[in-house]
Formats: sequence, structure tokens, C-alpha cells
Amino acid sequence: MARIYLDACVFISYAKQEMGWNLRGLFIESNNFFQKVKSEDHLLVLSNLFFKEVEKHAHLTKEMTIEMLDRMRVKNEFYFPIEKPPISEIEARGIHYPDSLHVGLAIQSQCDCIATFNVRDFLPAQKWIKIIQPNEL
Repeated sequence: MARIYLDACVFISYAKQEMGWNLRGLFIESNNFFQKVKSEDHLLVLSNLFFKEVEKHAHLTKEMTIEMLDRMRVKNEFYFPIEKPPISEIEARGIHYPDSLHVGLAIQSQCDCIATFNVRDFLPAQKWIKIIQPNEL
């Protein structure tokens, strides 16, 4: 079982059923990802920042998001840190805020990887944590 920090873009693509400008089928990739998470018994780690981004871009409340994940029967855990993770070194490697905060939260919550469609934005973080696209799980 892997602990996977979920970047909001993966869930947003699923919730909005996005097909993507380049016909990658973001909805299909995210749907396949969630099915694999379930079948392989992985755990998704979600943060306050994740919920804020989902609400902003998909217009789903935290409760609605949790309900969707529960319906998919995907194991998840909420990570709400007492203190903001130190991110200055992460930002110094060229990862901009809020992605730097996602990296800090993923490391702080002892995740094995970050799942995102925006791999290029997170590449400098590979020094600290594995970055994967949903179809690489």
C-alpha cells in the first residue's frame, strides 16, 4: 500500500469529467487512477489546500468531495498540519507557491509520492519525493 498525496488537479479532472485539450482524456486517466487506488488498496492523503483548490475550481465543498471519494470506495486520510511546513528550500529549487506547499505537506505527511497531471511543475521536488502522473501508478 502506498501513501499518495493527491494534487487537486487529478480530482478536479474527474469531478468535471474533463477530456483535455490534447485528447489525453483527463477524466479517463483520473477515473482509471481512482480505480487502481481502490483495487491496489492505496491510501490518498488530502490536505486543506487540496479542498480549497477543489472548491475553487470544481465548486465542490469539502463534504461533497469526501462523499464522492466515499462512493468510489477510495481510502483517504485528511492531513491537517499543526504548523505550515517549511517551504523556503522547496521554493528555492524553483517550485512556486502553492505547489511548494503541496510538496511540503506531502513530505510532512510521509507520503510515498505525489500524483498530479502537472508533473513539470513538480519536477524539482523529485529530490525529496517521487512525482507521478495518474497513469503511472
